[in-house]
Formats: sequence, C-alpha cells, structure tokens
Amino acid sequence: RISQMKLFVVGALSTLNGVFLRVANAQVSGIIQALLGPTIVTIPIAMVTSFFMLRTHYSWKQIGSVIIILGGVVVALLPSLTSQGGETGDTNSPFWVIMWALGSVPLCISTVYQEKALSDSPVH
Repeated sequence: RISQMKLFVVGALSTLNGVFLRVANAQVSGIIQALLGPTIVTIPIAMVTSFFMLRTHYSWKQIGSVIIILGGVVVALLPSLTSQGGETGDTNSPFWVIMWALGSVPLCISTVYQEKALSDSPVH
C-alpha cells in the first residue's frame, strides 16, 4: 500500500511544475521553450537531484557531456536574451526564461522522489 503522504508530495510537486510553466509560458517564446525543452533543462537538474536523493554517481564523461550541451544552449540563448525588443516585444526576458526553466525543478524532484519512495511498493 502506498502512503497518502508520498502521493501528496508527488501531487504538490507536479502542481508547482504546472504553476511555474503556466505563469511564465506567455512570456517566453516558443522557440526558446523548444530550445530549452523538457530534456535540456531536466537532465542536469535530475542528475543533481538523483545525486543527493539516491546517491547516484556519474562519470566525468557524463558530466562533461551535460556541460557541453548546456554550453551550447547558453550560446544559442544569448542573442534572444540580450536583444532589445524587436519582433518578440518584451518576451524572453532573462527573468521569465529562468522562471520557465525553474518549472522543471519540481518535476525533476518529483520524478526522483517517486523512484525513491515508490521503489519498495508493489506495482500491479
């Protein structure tokens, strides 16, 4: 039997994810959202979360690969974040892009928490 508290934590983290993304969604262009995407933002966050919650260890090769990918994303994002208006108006301000990206933090924590909390529960 799964604890109600565990399910509450998962639900609360999913709600936080939705709030962050919905609030920032209108302020971040689709191109930036596609660039950051669900995987580019979540992979490093999930790695850090699983390191602390599950004691997962990663090789230098895996860490280096993530750093290279993040570096490429930063290089691709810089022109959009430093432009003054233009076609996109006031969208893509660094604040809203960071808020949009932070929406993935509760999702990553929730995923790793589920792995830890539900690993001993029987699945039917």
